[in-house]
Amino acid sequence: MVSALFLIIYNEYYRYRLRGIKVRNSYHFSPAKGWINDPNGTVYVDGEYHLFYQYYPNDIVWGPMHWGHATSRDLMNWQEREIALAPDENGFIFSGSAVIDTDNLSGFGTKEKPAMILMYTNHDPNGNVERQSIAYSTDYVHFTKYEGNPVIDNDPKSDGYKKDFRDPKMFKNEYLGGYSVVFASGSMIEFYHTNDFKNWEKTGEFYPGENGGFDDLCECPDLLEFDCEGEKKYVLTMSCNIDDENKNREHMKFFMQYFVGQFDGKCFVADSDMKERGPLYIDYGPDNYAAVSFSNHKDNVLIGWAENWCYINDIPEKEYRGAMTLPRKVSLVKTKQGLRLSFGVFVTDCHALLKDSFTMKPFDKKSFCDGKIVLETNGNMLTIIRDNTCLKYKSGMLDKAKYQKFSAERVSDGDCGVEIVYDNRLVEIFADGGLLTFTLRID
Repeated sequence: MVSALFLIIYNEYYRYRLRGIKVRNSYHFSPAKGWINDPNGTVYVDGEYHLFYQYYPNDIVWGPMHWGHATSRDLMNWQEREIALAPDENGFIFSGSAVIDTDNLSGFGTKEKPAMILMYTNHDPNGNVERQSIAYSTDYVHFTKYEGNPVIDNDPKSDGYKKDFRDPKMFKNEYLGGYSVVFASGSMIEFYHTNDFKNWEKTGEFYPGENGGFDDLCECPDLLEFDCEGEKKYVLTMSCNIDDENKNREHMKFFMQYFVGQFDGKCFVADSDMKERGPLYIDYGPDNYAAVSFSNHKDNVLIGWAENWCYINDIPEKEYRGAMTLPRKVSLVKTKQGLRLSFGVFVTDCHALLKDSFTMKPFDKKSFCDGKIVLETNGNMLTIIRDNTCLKYKSGMLDKAKYQKFSAERVSDGDCGVEIVYDNRLVEIFADGGLLTFTLRID
């Protein structure tokens, strides 16, 4: 009887420190049951953060995608809401975004009570066709799909048909008025514009492969605006799915890259030195994907999916599978190697987190998490080594060079400051003032 009780307590603790069913205190959000992957529709309104996410409520493996929905006032305590969007005659509900229509351009609300507009990809699994649709709500809980969907078509019989045309991220357009949206379209990024959310016009294209980045499948793009020492700059982020792991990046198939540049209201243009610098990474660890920002917020705050497609399905779970990263505030800073993103944990009460801070010399070595993680500094390189006892459910199947050792070049000189946030099976590492981040599972 004592052993059975111990197992119940242990299993409940093992679940990312979650408690309860509908309201939980959690460092990393996960659902009470079912499968989740990409965060969607991240938006801040009336003092509340809304997190929508790719969700399959009927199993702990990927299935017909819904939009799950959770809200929080401090980004640590989350309340699950009812499912926001379910599959329909147009297909599954893939990734997308949300904005608050403060000027009532859509006519779905009023200026006193503006509508929340969701834009998402309808994925028809039978014909592998992806189109863009919208839904709206004035109570921000119950959503109505627009009767004129899809608002951006993608006819498979036309010359303009696009495979992998998805993940719309909307944002307010201060140059043209109205709103713009950035899409992933195969190996390129596309921009569209609207004045009413129902009629969209294409305004530009961006090719990562022609600007120092990777030219494989793009997913979940986002456009962030920064004031960098009085200069307005834009950063285009995106997730990448490398078709051939060995041709581009030695140790990961799924990761995120970003570009620094300008936006003229129609399209993003990368700074000229991007080609020389090569790709820049959001996270150098294996377990941060599809991160997007909260719209309608004064700061750039990103949250991602804290998992990896290479082994997520092998994680031994019973009720749920998948979790989000901690929300991170993003800054754009000047370094000796040019402009770089810097990340820091963004929650109301950072003191509540289990974390550790220390400084490493240029040639130093430290271990933590009972030796499961080792940090090494070798001159200007920082390396994270995940012990081979981690991911034991994939023992003998993962290439150690790709999923156990992760290195990043420092852009700062001298000692390396490190902050580590622990949450049982997830570890988030912030080094050099947040210029280098690593997110790793250690189960």
